[in-house]
Amino acid sequence: MATLDEVQQLAVFTILAKERHFTRAADKLGISKSQVSKQISALEKRLGLELVIRNTRSVSLTKLGIEYASSGTKMLNHFYAAEAKVSNVTAYPADIELWLEDSIDLRVVTKLTTLFRNFYPLVQFTISRTNSINASSTQSGLLFYTATQRRNGKAIALKEQGYKMVASAEFVNRNGKPKTPTELSQFTFIARERDDVTSNSLKLRNKESEEVTTVFTEGYRFQSLRDIRDAVSQNMGIAVLPEHLISEKMASGEFQSILTGWTPAASESIYLEYRAIREINTVEQQFLDTAEYGT
Repeated sequence: MATLDEVQQLAVFTILAKERHFTRAADKLGISKSQVSKQISALEKRLGLELVIRNTRSVSLTKLGIEYASSGTKMLNHFYAAEAKVSNVTAYPADIELWLEDSIDLRVVTKLTTLFRNFYPLVQFTISRTNSINASSTQSGLLFYTATQRRNGKAIALKEQGYKMVASAEFVNRNGKPKTPTELSQFTFIARERDDVTSNSLKLRNKESEEVTTVFTEGYRFQSLRDIRDAVSQNMGIAVLPEHLISEKMASGEFQSILTGWTPAASESIYLEYRAIREINTVEQQFLDTAEYGT
């Protein structure tokens, strides 16, 4: 059975693993920086392992440290969940606000919320969509977004999001298809209006990892990917869309693949981060931990 000191060492280590900084971890725990350092040293000595690589300004974890942080966080989550159940979660807000960028597959989110509510059954989720990553910048809550790289160091990478270049079957019948990436400029392209994307060029990669950059002729630009999908349905042009948004239309034959074998070179992942105008609360932190480490 673990002693109180051992549990305390584990709790200190998991906070340090999240913050990656001794001072921030100390502030989070309400103890001194030297106490954090002593707890980590005692833990490493007890385990006979190096868990932390100490740098001048930050902290990184060894491979074993990453594994131990994951296991330790799961164990502590079970402890917090047990406390929440017996206390009827009365100590915590009963609502978590989630913001989903327009491109996010809802199934990615509901998989997490269902898992989380197994441990926190009284917690409710308010889920809203946004066309812009920055549109909810003044809102507190947890934001799911897609990007080629994380926007800050604390964002959690969940999974890669697949894309396809498509057009409606009727558009193809009328206009044909580009046979090479360079021919794409001869066709009307439906682009996405994003905070972080303004270029009218597109980098593509084939199965042999060859990359080409093609310039497209922009006919339309929308913020919402669902509007882009509707525009494709109305035979307005070619577009790049997330696979989950077009799977049914592809299966029915309404949409056809364009430049089969070529995909956008800059692969995007789904990220989750906390957008704070206040301090994150306990249940929100547990949700982030569930997303990152599971249960």
